[in-house]
Amino acid sequence: VEPSPLLRQHGPSSNAVHLFRLPASGMLHALVADHVVHGRVILPGSAYLELARGAVHSVLTGDTSLRGVIFLQPLSMETPGLRLDCVVTSEQYEVRAGEVDGAGSLLNELVYCSGAIAPQTQLSLLPWECALSRGGQHLQAADVSALYGSFDAAGLQYGPGFRTLDLAWGGD
Repeated sequence: VEPSPLLRQHGPSSNAVHLFRLPASGMLHALVADHVVHGRVILPGSAYLELARGAVHSVLTGDTSLRGVIFLQPLSMETPGLRLDCVVTSEQYEVRAGEVDGAGSLLNELVYCSGAIAPQTQLSLLPWECALSRGGQHLQAADVSALYGSFDAAGLQYGPGFRTLDLAWGGD
């Protein structure tokens, strides 16, 4: 598994703690600019997971998975001088962010996502995957444009880069 090209490991690891840094401006901001919630560009949950996955696979050997993921709060990407740090140990990770001061330290650093790292095991099917494997007898095709309209009404103004659904299924 290749690490994210956006991540850069910062300094040598100490006490089995690995630090990765990523400026929020530039390439990352361009990638998520269409993920708008209530008029603000917000880092998507999948971005936290990709940052953690890339960092974990850069420093740990063997097949691992992210478990017990907790999204603590939304991260507005519009803060000037914003930087993300991903801290990885052998058992857990945290994605933190804050404004960078003149010395390169994070001010007002907060944890936005955290979780455990565990050996990868065989994953079981989710209920909707089970229904699909049985022929989808309780699932019905949903109107994707109406779904995005509902998202917009709820304050999730997904731009073209985040309108990737072609089909959606729902049911009882």
